Order: sequence, then C-alpha cells, then structure tokens
Amino acid sequence: MAQSFVFVSSFDREAARRAVLGSPREIDLVVISPSDVARRTASYAVGGRWVFTVAEPLLASWVPAESGADVLARLAQAMRGLAAYDARATLVVVDGVELLGASAFTLGGAALMRSADDLERAALA
Repeated sequence: MAQSFVFVSSFDREAARRAVLGSPREIDLVVISPSDVARRTASYAVGGRWVFTVAEPLLASWVPAESGADVLARLAQAMRGLAAYDARATLVVVDGVELLGASAFTLGGAALMRSADDLERAALA
C-alpha cells in the first residue's frame, strides 16, 4: 500500500485545511505535535470529523536547550516512525514545520525516508 504524508504547520490552519482538501486520499490518521494549537489545527483541517490521532513527542516545539541539529535529528526520527503506522494518508501537524521550508507539503513513502536521511545529514553537518 502506497502511503502519503501531508505535513502542515499548526500555525496556519487555513493552509492545513487546503492541504487536506487537496489530498488525493482521505486522511485516515493524524499525527500531531503535543500542543493545543496542533490539536485544534488538525481538527479544523479534517473538517471536524473524527480521525484517529496520535500526539508525537518528537514533533514538539523547539526548546531553548536544543540546538538546531538536535531539532533536525528529532524531526528525522519522527519522520521514520510515521511509516510504521498502518495508514494510507497521514496528516502530520507540526509546530514549526516551516523549518523544512514550507507551511504545507505532501510526501510519499520513499520521499519521506529520503527527507529523513537528508535531515540526519544536515544535523551532522
């Protein structure tokens, strides 16, 4: 089964809703940063319908004690874990996804793993 992963910013709920509406598959899993804003954005993005939701601590906001490399490594680890879920279309609501260069984007399974590899390399640089 081919998987798709729709990444959105928890801080731009309109872009999140547009990304969900533009997804070729109905979202069947939501993975969020462990924050109230991420939970509210996810609910809005899926139109208020019930979707199984997981709060992923690795997607938490940047904390002052972390370096940029720490955040990239943590995000890469979270991305690798996403592929383990039995879902066709996963909405990933992240506090600070803009770190990756956009407030909303979609990746397939292979692209998700390549992106995780790229983040790990950047963290080590």
